Amino acid sequence: MAKYNDLPLTNFPDTEDTWARMQDITVNLITVAQQYNTLWESGDVTGANTLLENNPGLVNTIFNADKWNKLRDAIISMERFYLNDVQTFIDRVAQHTIGIKDDAAGDEKITNTYSANKIDQLTGYYSNSFEIAVSDWSSDFTYTHEDASIGEDDIVEVYFNSDSYTAVSKAQIRVMSSSGPGNFMLKAKKVPIGTITVDFYKVVKKNG
Repeated sequence: MAKYNDLPLTNFPDTEDTWARMQDITVNLITVAQQYNTLWESGDVTGANTLLENNPGLVNTIFNADKWNKLRDAIISMERFYLNDVQTFIDRVAQHTIGIKDDAAGDEKITNTYSANKIDQLTGYYSNSFEIAVSDWSSDFTYTHEDASIGEDDIVEVYFNSDSYTAVSKAQIRVMSSSGPGNFMLKAKKVPIGTITVDFYKVVKKNG
């Protein structure tokens, strides 16, 4: 994840911030701290800032606008990350951790798995139930079912409802091995005696 350009004082979520820790006044800093307070109370802002620049150890004892703005940018960056970008981050980490790679080869196959989309392509998908009326059969005893998801070399397995077994058997209905992309075709010896119910059909992606 890249850092947010409008929050320049924090590196999150690109990297972790490395700010200096604050500290209490030490014996060695008491004198210069008193000088700083005297300059500040007298309104000599330039002199106070010059003293800070010449005594970097004193900087870590003072909470000023610079430290607050860093904290502000970091807080807003975390809020924005969790509100808008955390799901993208989780998805990315999950893919790298689990090892999702659809084109894995060689030793990669040991530590990688397919995405759900690739699995669907390989194992196929199942349709909803539908009926084939007597009038749906053509004059050459064929029935064509349109489905744009079916590829040219896909294998279609049709599962008839048990109540249709007798009609299917008597009509000797079978699935044609190839009828082109976008459909599958049933072929019968004669028109079935009644409506045929298909519980579902399975499409296996031969070239997924």
